[in-house]
Amino acid sequence: MKLSRLAADDFARIATRTKKMGVDALSMASGVLVNQRSLPELAKEYDVSKQRVHLAVETIRKEYAAGKEECGWMNVELELPHALAHALAQFAVALHDQPDESARQAAIVKVCRALTLAEKLLN
Repeated sequence: MKLSRLAADDFARIATRTKKMGVDALSMASGVLVNQRSLPELAKEYDVSKQRVHLAVETIRKEYAAGKEECGWMNVELELPHALAHALAQFAVALHDQPDESARQAAIVKVCRALTLAEKLLN
């Protein structure tokens, strides 16, 4: 799974755990993950290489992957079989459109349990 977008408050919480990142590196990573700006655009703005911007983004991605915290809505990239990708896309739309938070949480719990059971079948 490749994290491609984070909400600003989730980014800020994750960024506090990255002690070695400078202000510019955090701004570049936020530009990509929160504001959806491109690597070349940020590289030009900060007068660094695209690789340097990518490194800043990867630092946040690794910190996110290492944590077990709850985040709000986020975009991810996954390679999935068509049927599963289609079903998950439909579920995500229905979930996003559901105004009742308790109904959303119940649906999330049910899907997570089903995925855990399916994973056990594969092991």
